Amino acid sequence: MAVKAIDPKVQQLWIDFKQDQTDQHLRNRLIEQYYQLVKYNAERVWAKLPEGVDLNDLISAGVFGLMDAIEAFDLSRGVKFETYCVPRIRGAMLDELRMMDWVPRLVRSKASKLEAARKRAQSKSGRPPTDKEIAKEMQLNAGEFHKLKTEANPVITVSLNKKWYETD
Repeated sequence: MAVKAIDPKVQQLWIDFKQDQTDQHLRNRLIEQYYQLVKYNAERVWAKLPEGVDLNDLISAGVFGLMDAIEAFDLSRGVKFETYCVPRIRGAMLDELRMMDWVPRLVRSKASKLEAARKRAQSKSGRPPTDKEIAKEMQLNAGEFHKLKTEANPVITVSLNKKWYETD
């Protein structure tokens, strides 16, 4: 597979921007040049998220990641900008999701362990497992299991952006 060469106009845009990083017009042109990368990655992340997470929030966070990548990118290293910026874009999106998430990591961890045990018990029995079977899979007594299950199930959240009625 041949490596796609960088467009000479984009190359010159990079050179001009790196000579004067205070030029907001040049920075904005670079943002426009690579905006589709932000959108593409936001859609991929968003597809794996629960309902209620706004795609536009991810895109906004991704644009901030793109701006940081543009500022920090070093042309002299010989790395394609796309290769360099995608982890920064995705990282900015994930940071935003972490800030939006009101559920503590410990609760998420407990929920993940509970779900993994449920899946193991289901694969053994071939049907949805009972709480007793899940507790056995986790090597917990009934009281410990009930406590874990209660702690792992936070209050359900509702999207404030979702349209519930036609008049909304």
